[in-house]
Amino acid sequence: MTGRSLHLTEPMIGRRRDARLRVELTARLITLDGTIRAVLADLARWGARLAAPDAAIRPGQDAVLAWDRFEAFGTVVWCGDGYLGMTFDDPLAPAVLVATRMAQDARAMPLERQLQREAAQAFVNPRYKL
Repeated sequence: MTGRSLHLTEPMIGRRRDARLRVELTARLITLDGTIRAVLADLARWGARLAAPDAAIRPGQDAVLAWDRFEAFGTVVWCGDGYLGMTFDDPLAPAVLVATRMAQDARAMPLERQLQREAAQAFVNPRYKL
């Protein structure tokens, strides 16, 4: 024993250091072996989870994750059940997470507008069925 004590400034709950942003955006995972089309499912400052059911990728591979107008370099750390997880070499800026959330919201807006339009039609015309 060296006599030094370990002091944690923040308690760790589970294995994650940051909350994850749940999204559903198209993404590409670019490796030395090629490009994999995927769906970005979760995003955090230090990593991401992607749905990539047919991906021929293995843990330990370096990759560039590209989504919306952003990209991050990192390493695939796990694969299974059609998903994979990766950690980023550098943390994402909070502004990237905010912009990604806005891209997710913009993607969902057309459906929301359609629902509002149908609700307005039902209000104006009682015979209109939702």
